[in-house]
Amino acid sequence: MNIDFTLLTPEFLLTTLGFLVLGVDLTVNRSRRNEITAAVSLAGLLFVGIFSVIFLWDKDTALYGGMYRIDHYALLFKTIFIPIGFITVIMSVEYVGKRMLIFGMHVHIGIQDLDLRIDIMNQMRYFMPHILALSTSSPFWQGNDTGFKSFRSIIFEDLPRTGIPEIFDSYQDYKDYTKTLIKCNSISDPTKIWWDIRPHPIYPTLEFRICDCCTRLDDAIGIASLIQGLVAKLIVLRNSNQTWRNYRGSLIHENKWRATQSGVNANLLDLGRNREVSYKKLMYEMLEFVDDVIDDLGSKAHLASIEDIIENGSSADRQLKIFNETNDLKLVVDHLIKQTTPEFHNE
Repeated sequence: MNIDFTLLTPEFLLTTLGFLVLGVDLTVNRSRRNEITAAVSLAGLLFVGIFSVIFLWDKDTALYGGMYRIDHYALLFKTIFIPIGFITVIMSVEYVGKRMLIFGMHVHIGIQDLDLRIDIMNQMRYFMPHILALSTSSPFWQGNDTGFKSFRSIIFEDLPRTGIPEIFDSYQDYKDYTKTLIKCNSISDPTKIWWDIRPHPIYPTLEFRICDCCTRLDDAIGIASLIQGLVAKLIVLRNSNQTWRNYRGSLIHENKWRATQSGVNANLLDLGRNREVSYKKLMYEMLEFVDDVIDDLGSKAHLASIEDIIENGSSADRQLKIFNETNDLKLVVDHLIKQTTPEFHNE
């Protein structure tokens, strides 16, 4: 697949890893879809760009996790990765913005039709906590065990216009919402809306922003593939005049809190059955739900990493295991370095 790298622009936080997944809109013809439906990982590009800078200073400091503040590394990351756009945000949110030394992963799914993009966003809200749990990689903050698997999520929601979005009736309804914010001087443009999932204001994509930055590349690709599969499945259902039910945002937020705190070990609310169910059971049901579309997308092999996370835990679980055994946070960092760049460490 040919990628036009002139389309790539900096994230709000350059410590955010971006994935671009194209062509999930199944209304395009099959031959064209076969060219564009594969998940396109930009991880390699970003790894090279980030690591090349870091390795000039110390090749042993490259790592990916949801957040880390240890000794002088924090100053290095801040100095290198804060773009001008972030400085403007700092000016608007003051000290809250200065706490944003966090690392996330965004996944973009291409959906051309504007109303379809909003409809799929409404339906995908339900799945956001489940996806977050897979990616959790930020159990520590300022050298302390926070008791959460994704403390990055806690930090990020200090900002306005974050979290699970509300339901919109149409793309015009969403545009009216953004126009109100702009007219009332809350934001200068829609890029200042930082929900866990949003219609991208520039590109023809639905942007999934809820994930911590994955430590292992295979996990990142697996999560991107799962998101792609869920969106494709919802579009297939919509074409058959079926839809996923829209649930209360407060109940979805309850599941997000549980995923943030306990990750893959959580019990989540099954909102369809109106009862508490283990995360593991819900995730295997989700994999079964997308099973009939992933072959067509060519992503079935990538979902093996999802099953591995379900059974063995996320990056946060591995980090906490090492910390609980050794009480040494630097050994956790060593582990992250090895997991992120195994080719340099014979792992």
